[in-house]
Amino acid sequence: MTKRGIINLGKILCKILLLALIPILLMIKFKWDAILPTIIYLQFLLIWAQAEIGMRQHLLFSAQFNPSFKVRLVGNTMTEGENKINIRNTSDKPAYNIEIARVLDGQNEPIPPNSWKDKISTLFINNLAPGEEVSLGYLADKSFFENKTIEISYTNLFGEWKEIRIKFLNGRLLVIPGREQAPGFLLNTFEDLVLFLKFIKFQHYYKVSKKQNYSDNAKN
Repeated sequence: MTKRGIINLGKILCKILLLALIPILLMIKFKWDAILPTIIYLQFLLIWAQAEIGMRQHLLFSAQFNPSFKVRLVGNTMTEGENKINIRNTSDKPAYNIEIARVLDGQNEPIPPNSWKDKISTLFINNLAPGEEVSLGYLADKSFFENKTIEISYTNLFGEWKEIRIKFLNGRLLVIPGREQAPGFLLNTFEDLVLFLKFIKFQHYYKVSKKQNYSDNAKN
């Protein structure tokens, strides 16, 4: 398991321990008299989960009003001449307050604004109607953005901040839609635990299958 995987596992176990801490303490202190408080605590967790389900339903509802975009590079190649970034609203929903928010390096780590502000001239777009295409900015130093990612932020009809990313790779633009993080501490904790258990199960089957294939090859 990688270092990152160990860190994620530690976070999951800490969350599980935090949720299980109250009934454990109740059982230690009150023993059999802790049954009723434990049931009340489980009911509280059920209400908590229902509230998080409601938050996710709202997220799915608001996602219907998120616009979609097409971003293209207008001009010469990434190494010659001036290039401008055009953004087009390809959906039937308007977008508001569009601007370049951040630039990320090859490891998706934010680059300080002072390092890229003079490499691109950016524009602030108050409103982008469906089907409309405008210029988002001009690249002053095109080679600087090779293998880097530009993060574009905007707001939807509900005033919620969203993002898309465009990555410069070998002179081309790759559009990466913004990833929605499912809200909820409780549901995310159990989902992460289930995914981790599935991963452990897959690793076990993979090792057994690999060992079996090695034995068969040795016999042959």
